Amino acid sequence: MQRGIAFGLGAYIWWGFTPVYWKQLNHIPSLDVTCFRMIWTFVLLSGVHLARHSWQEIADLLRDRRQRYLQITAAGLLSTNWLVFVWAIGDGQVVEASLGYFMNPLINVLLGYLFLGEKFRSSQKMSIGLALAGVLVLTIAVGSIPVVALYLATSFGFYGLVKSKVDRPALNTLTVEVMFMSVPALIYLILRGVDGYGAMGLTVYADNLWLISTGIATSIPLLFFSVAVQRVPLGVLGMMQYVAPTTQLILGVIVYNEVIAQGELVGYSIIWAAVALFAIDGLVALRHNSEKNLSNVD
Repeated sequence: MQRGIAFGLGAYIWWGFTPVYWKQLNHIPSLDVTCFRMIWTFVLLSGVHLARHSWQEIADLLRDRRQRYLQITAAGLLSTNWLVFVWAIGDGQVVEASLGYFMNPLINVLLGYLFLGEKFRSSQKMSIGLALAGVLVLTIAVGSIPVVALYLATSFGFYGLVKSKVDRPALNTLTVEVMFMSVPALIYLILRGVDGYGAMGLTVYADNLWLISTGIATSIPLLFFSVAVQRVPLGVLGMMQYVAPTTQLILGVIVYNEVIAQGELVGYSIIWAAVALFAIDGLVALRHNSEKNLSNVD
């Protein structure tokens, strides 16, 4: 379990510092960067399957019609999530992007209630109510709905919902997802190159390295997470996941000097209070389940 916790923390810390990486590419259009990310991630994962001699597993997955449609849906959700996140970082919205991932666990619970028949605990109802109130305050303070945060939270929540229906190894499903993404991404980048707007070329060595490494930046934390999820209870991982948006929030305020207006701060504070209540509820539930399991063993 200790190894799993180490891999889980590694994944969340990595995700927390990703704004530093994507900032290096903010002079390139976000759609171009996202398309390169898809393609180079697929290239890297293809290498992993070649080394493991596991391409037959991918072929078997693709022959399953239900799983194939699930992967296409997951690919659509994940690709738009990637695009909005990369755009938000380049546009100086690191704080709002972090808010989306603070809200993601609340969205997961709401989707579980709506689509999976899961029941709310009282504190979870309060958390969701507080979060909605915080979004309302933010909307009034800023004069617009926090679209970036809501889309990141909702798209990743639905992505998780789709993935809950998938019964194949995470490495295989991620490979199929980026494979489906890579086809339109490659066509788009070829057309961009033909028009003279290609981001990679013989004279842009630094950009080439940054774009090629998007596959590494994407795959490594996902592989770390895959190791962790097999060794660590989901409740523990659920508490650890706040490491990523907390790191992003600190980067946005301290490193990138993003200003949070007073009205926004009130809205953010209400949402963070909702997240804190949700996290405390999760810790209590996790402790209760642990004590229950120990009593059953006794």
